[in-house]
Amino acid sequence: MKLPYLLFIFFCLFHTNTFSQEVSSEEKIDEKFIKISSDTTTNPAQKEIEYKKLLEESIKFEYNNGILKSGFKLMRYYVDLGQNDNVIKIGNRLKKQTANDESSRLLLARIYQLNGLAFGYLGMLNDSRKDFKAAINYAESLKDVNQKNYVLSLCYENYTLLFHSRHFKEFSKDSTLIYLDKSIEKAYLIEDGNNLISKDLKYDMIAFAYMRMAIHSLELVDENGYLELAEEYLDKALKINENYNILPRNEIMLFNQVSWLYMEKGEYSESISFAKRALNLEKKYNAPYHRVESFEFLASSYLELGEKDKSKEYLGKYTFLKDSIALTEKNSIDVPLTHKITEVSGSLKKSNKKNALIIAIASLSIIIALFIFWRRKNKKINEKYLALIKKIEAKKLYEDEKSEEGIIVINDEATSYLLDKLKNFEKNNIYLKKEVNLTWLATRFNTNTKYLSQTIKLKTEKNFRDYLNGLRINYITNKLFEDPKYREYKINYLAEECGYSSSQVFVIAFKKETDVTPSYFIKKVKKGTIS
Repeated sequence: MKLPYLLFIFFCLFHTNTFSQEVSSEEKIDEKFIKISSDTTTNPAQKEIEYKKLLEESIKFEYNNGILKSGFKLMRYYVDLGQNDNVIKIGNRLKKQTANDESSRLLLARIYQLNGLAFGYLGMLNDSRKDFKAAINYAESLKDVNQKNYVLSLCYENYTLLFHSRHFKEFSKDSTLIYLDKSIEKAYLIEDGNNLISKDLKYDMIAFAYMRMAIHSLELVDENGYLELAEEYLDKALKINENYNILPRNEIMLFNQVSWLYMEKGEYSESISFAKRALNLEKKYNAPYHRVESFEFLASSYLELGEKDKSKEYLGKYTFLKDSIALTEKNSIDVPLTHKITEVSGSLKKSNKKNALIIAIASLSIIIALFIFWRRKNKKINEKYLALIKKIEAKKLYEDEKSEEGIIVINDEATSYLLDKLKNFEKNNIYLKKEVNLTWLATRFNTNTKYLSQTIKLKTEKNFRDYLNGLRINYITNKLFEDPKYREYKINYLAEECGYSSSQVFVIAFKKETDVTPSYFIKKVKKGTIS
């Protein structure tokens, strides 16, 4: 009788010890996680290594929340680096984890939110929308109102990425403003003094949303009222910045947007002042994407003030940094974590040979499809080039497809006066002056910007910016076609020749107006491809 009893005791002790080991393993992972997260001395790259180790440990012990926490931290790290492929690779696997408590629901809400953001950056809008909706659903299920409103505010702000495409089904001119307003509304619902979301973080989110509203308004600055809206939003963001500690990179971004505002208003000294404030702050925090924007605003503002040497200096810095960023992005190495996230609780399984074969066939099909797409696209670009050449040869580049008489009937004396002014403006190539903007031209014509903008739209069915770009690009395409020496000039010289302060803006305008890039057009003209 004694032996079975002893065996029973041994059995109980063994299983109790095993259980305590499992509990201590999870606790141990949680302790390590807290230590890494609170350590302010370790650099981000080292933390990435530590979070990968925690992910491996969590997978080993099938610790759901450990997998979610360490995976989420890695996703945030890759979001900051702009490595959207890595974000999605991790996120798509983490989404298969279970939401068995409040903590895991919060983590999954953030994981779907970051995944939606990464899909949006890559232009995969349907996938982005799907993940944002899932994030919102998880957020709505949270009991803690502060966490709920925090995640919802993030989701609504991020959701505006989808509206960069005019073909998106929820798109409208002000859909960005609508969703940013929803983001601000949710952020204001976060209670001050709660233990989870700090006051500074709350108001940083609000300031950032106001900044985004200002950017949206500045992009529509040629339309009535949007310049005033942009100024109103930026004033609100600046007031928040004075009273709360917003994130340094957001503060840099804020100063740059204020610089843009003043540039649009024609107050170039103020524009320079804020761009320099952004640069001074950027020196401490190393934000090259914001630095390149500061350089662009400084180059443009100095040029408008007639200080060509300073403009040239900042344009050189802008071009060099822009090229460096592009090269870095091209050469960045994505290290997938597929081998790190293996089978966990039956949700993460290795692909079998059959699946591998299907994937290989699918990949080959995609490659073939992409090749066909490339060939068709190249053919279409060439057709657009030929159409442009025929237009130039026919001497119709400066003519509207319909005569002015066929478009409008002028009864208003003021409108007739402005149309005559515009005719001289075009005839004498005044549009090539770098200082030309809507305010400058309205002052020159002794009228207001609103009436001038309406007259231009009546005459050309374009807003002022598209009208000006059309004149400038038409001018330079004629020069490139007729005068061989222009084909040897660098892009930045061609940009300056037709009134652009930035070669990047020139390339964008050229492509928009002609459907081909300047380099493609020059290459074809050099070859004499005209038929």
